[in-house]
Amino acid sequence: EVRSLMWANSLQGLVLEEIAAIREKAGPDDAPNNIEIPQVRFVESGLFRVTQANPGKDKKKSRSGLTYLVEELIEAAENDGFLKYLHNASAVPREFAGKKGDIAAFLSFSQHLQFDKTGGLVYISDYQGAGCLLTDPQVMTSPELKAELFGGGNVGSAFSAFTSEHVCNRYCTAFGL
Repeated sequence: EVRSLMWANSLQGLVLEEIAAIREKAGPDDAPNNIEIPQVRFVESGLFRVTQANPGKDKKKSRSGLTYLVEELIEAAENDGFLKYLHNASAVPREFAGKKGDIAAFLSFSQHLQFDKTGGLVYISDYQGAGCLLTDPQVMTSPELKAELFGGGNVGSAFSAFTSEHVCNRYCTAFGL
C-alpha cells in the first residue's frame, strides 16, 4: 500500500508537471490553456509504529513493534460518496456526468500520459475516492518487467489491453496525445 501510494503520487506529479510544461509553451488561446484541470490528489499517508514502554501484563496481546499505514480521512458523505472512477481490470472509465465525469476523463487522460511518458511501462489505475481525494491506487506495470512489485491487483491482461481499450478524450486531445 505505501509503495503504491508513493508511486501514484510520483506518477500523478509527472502528469501535473507535463501539463504545466505544455501550457507554458502554448499560447493563451491554445487548447491546453483553455481546459479546466480537476484538482485531485491522493490522500496524505504515513506509517505509524507502535511503541509501548509498558505493554501490560499480557505480552502476547501487545502491539508493540507493529506498524500501520495511516491515511488522511476522506469524508465521503460530504463529497457525494465514495466513487471508483477507473478500476484495474480496464482502461475504460466509469460513466459520470458533471464534475465527476470531468474527474473520470482527467484520470483516464492521466493514465494515457503516464503510459506514454514511461515508455509504456507503467500507469496508475483503480482511481477511487471522494471529492478531490483519491486513495488505494493500483500501480499497473508492463508484463515485460516480470516482477511482482505491486501485488495481485497489477493485472497483466488489463495492462496489455490498455492501448486497445483507452479512448482518448478532450484532455488527451487538448494536450496532444
